[in-house]
Order: sequence, then C-alpha cells, then structure tokens
Amino acid sequence: MADQLDIFANDNEKQILRECAQEDLNFPLCKRRGPRCVRQRRTIATGSEGDLIGLDPDEAAVWRIIRERRGRETAVSVRALSGATGLRDVEIRHAVRTLIMERGRLIASAVSRPAGFYIASTPEEIKEATRSLRHRGVSILARAARLQKLSIEEIFRQTVMEFEHVR
Repeated sequence: MADQLDIFANDNEKQILRECAQEDLNFPLCKRRGPRCVRQRRTIATGSEGDLIGLDPDEAAVWRIIRERRGRETAVSVRALSGATGLRDVEIRHAVRTLIMERGRLIASAVSRPAGFYIASTPEEIKEATRSLRHRGVSILARAARLQKLSIEEIFRQTVMEFEHVR
C-alpha cells in the first residue's frame, strides 16, 4: 500500500488512508468520516485505474463513474453522480468541465432523457452531442444579444475577442 500512496500530495491524506486501511473500513462510504471522506474521494491509481493519475480527487471520482457509461442510453445524471461521489452539483459540473477542457476526456452530455453524461460510442452519438452543444451555445448567445440589445453577429464577435484573450 505504501507505493500506492505516492500519488497523494498531502501527507495528511496518506495518514488517513493508512488509518482507514488498518481499521478495515469499507468503501464507498467511510462511516467514521462520512461522505466527504478523503479515502472515498481519492483514488489509488493502480492497474486499470492508471487513467486517474494526475486528476484531482473530484475529477477522479467523477471520471471513474462516467468512463463506464458507454453510449447515450447509459448517461448518468448529475444527481446520480452527486449521490455516488458525495459532491455537490456545482462540483460535479466543474469536474466534468475540467475533465473535458483540461484533461482531454471525451465526455458527451444529453439534456433529454436519459439526461446526463456519457462516453459517445458511435459516430451518430458524437454528431448528436456536438449538435446539442452548438444549439445550446447559440441559444445562450442569442439571449446575451437580446439582453444587450445587439445582433447575434455583434455578440458573437465580442465573444470571440473575449475568448481569445482567455486562451
């Protein structure tokens, strides 16, 4: 177990994991520390879990579930992810955003039933997820344009300039 703890940056977390292991506390919920237990949320990245190396605890907890959801029909909702990980909705969405934008995970989402996150498994699912994202993006830009009393073209140009500054 000592070599498996090397992925943890925090010595306090290593100590908690050692204590839990000695007490033989069970996953997924450590009764002693509750749903926010570091042992539950941290992932010991070994063997098949090597794709968790480099992820923070929230990202690892979310990715561990989503990566098994292959295909649109297996989408997992934010509520289900929250129940399984002990994370709040906003933490789930932030972890998913980071997994996609910074970690390169190809996570698709759906807003109709079954709503949630999944790994697209066919070219059609990729097209549908991409179409949905474009539609939502344009709808949001249209609302922003209406709010500022601008054309959608003007708000789009403004958005592109802002986005280029962030990159």
